[in-house]
Formats: sequence, structure tokens, C-alpha cells
Amino acid sequence: MTFSIVALVIALISQIVLFGQLRVASEALKQSSRASKKSSELLALLELQKLASDVELGRGIELIAMLPADNWDEFEKVSMEDRQAIRMTVAHLNFVATLVFSQHLDWQTAWNTYFQPYRLVGQKLAPWWFDGMAAEFPNRYVSAHRMMGYVLSISDDESASFDETRSSELEKRFSAVRNVNAI
Repeated sequence: MTFSIVALVIALISQIVLFGQLRVASEALKQSSRASKKSSELLALLELQKLASDVELGRGIELIAMLPADNWDEFEKVSMEDRQAIRMTVAHLNFVATLVFSQHLDWQTAWNTYFQPYRLVGQKLAPWWFDGMAAEFPNRYVSAHRMMGYVLSISDDESASFDETRSSELEKRFSAVRNVNAI
């Protein structure tokens, strides 16, 4: 009788230890998964940065900001080179939006980099440019157009409030790191 009680106690203790090890292993897998996701997003952003450089995204954004056209007929009077740069810019933003909508890139990660370009392109080109492109190529740039709709639904005040909150959070983190490095 005492032998079976001892065996039961040992079995119970081993089950408790096993359960604890499973919890530790589960937490380690979660941490590894989070780190892997962050690494993947970082690699994606680095590749997007290279692609943005290749398509001269900055030049395209500047052209859109200074674009004198506000309708399709005026746009067609813009030089072919500038129209192509604008198309490449929107194509890049479309690609980023497609990555977000297919859940290969986190929304906030994309918005941290591309929120203002989406806003500018949406303000300057929507809806006339997208309508003109759709007449020529249906369903082209639909992800970019959809993302711009989301971005434009956020007011300037909401955007500024988010930026202020984010800036103060980043400042706190930087301050904490600076204080640690000073030790």
C-alpha cells in the first residue's frame, strides 16, 4: 500500500515537472516566433528600401507633390518620363499594400515608413488618376488605392496625436538606453 502511494506521489511530481517544462518550452517557442517575425519584417523593410531606391521613390513622391495636373487630361500633358516615375511610385506603394493585405507585412510596420507617401498620393491623385488608370488597365493599383482610402480616413489630428504619442514613447526608450550606456 505504501509502495503504491509513493509511486503515485512520484508520478504526480513527474507530471508537475513535465507540465512546467512544457510551459517553459512553449514560452521559448513564442519568443522565438516573435523574434523570427521581427527579423522577417526587418528583412522585408530592407528589401523594400532597396526596391524604393531602384524605382526612385523619392523622385516620384516629389513629382506627385509638385504635379500641376488635377485631372487625367492634364496628366497626359506631363512628360512621359515623369508619368512613368509616378506610375513606378504608385506601383511600389501598391506592392507594399499588397504585402500588408496578404499579411506578409504588419500594418504598423508599413505605415511607419509609408503613411505620408500614401497620404500625399491619395490627396494628389485620388480619384481621378486611379480612374484614368482603371480605364486603361482595370484592377491595376487597387491595393494602393484601397490603402490610400484607409490612410485618408485618418484625420490630421489623429495622425498628429499618434505621432506625438509615438515620439514620447521613443524618447523614453532612447532615454532609458542612454542612461544604461552612461553607467
